[in-house]
Amino acid sequence: MKKIFLLTMILVAALTVFAVAAPASAHEQRLVGPYDIEVGWHDEPLFAGQQNQIEIFIFFADFGGDEHADEDTEHDHSNEDAAVLGAEDTLQLEVSIGPASRVFRLQPDPENPGRYFAPIVPTRAGDYTFHLTGDILGVEVDETFTSADGMFDTVEPASDIAFPDEGASIADLLARIEALEARIAELEG
Repeated sequence: MKKIFLLTMILVAALTVFAVAAPASAHEQRLVGPYDIEVGWHDEPLFAGQQNQIEIFIFFADFGGDEHADEDTEHDHSNEDAAVLGAEDTLQLEVSIGPASRVFRLQPDPENPGRYFAPIVPTRAGDYTFHLTGDILGVEVDETFTSADGMFDTVEPASDIAFPDEGASIADLLARIEALEARIAELEG
């Protein structure tokens, strides 16, 4: 009986590891001139306060850049000759949630030509919008991608996975700090 229980526990643990280790690869794809552009999160599902990356793949559409060898973590495109290089110098990525926005610098992935990324720690749960502007080899790019469309994941609250204590979100902590600062100012005044 102990052996069956032990084998069951090992099987459950192994399945859990594989399920967690294989992130989803949902990206939104657009054709912009002769270019296939895909945008999304590197790791999905994603939770507020956790390190992630915004991924952007840019390939010449004529070369079949939208065909993946596998839907794996590295998005191994089938033809490296189709990769567009140097886009980090001509494209700008603005990320926003609600009224907050910030420009992130795109970085090329030296191991995956055509893949660009921007490290990010999304601190708020909700739908994020990525606005990609600039040009690719003279072709104007002005595209907006949003998780609200369902093509890539919405950032979930960390409390959904926090254990044993949920902890406070950054927004909650900031609200508490503001309230304490107001109270201190009131007491000093």
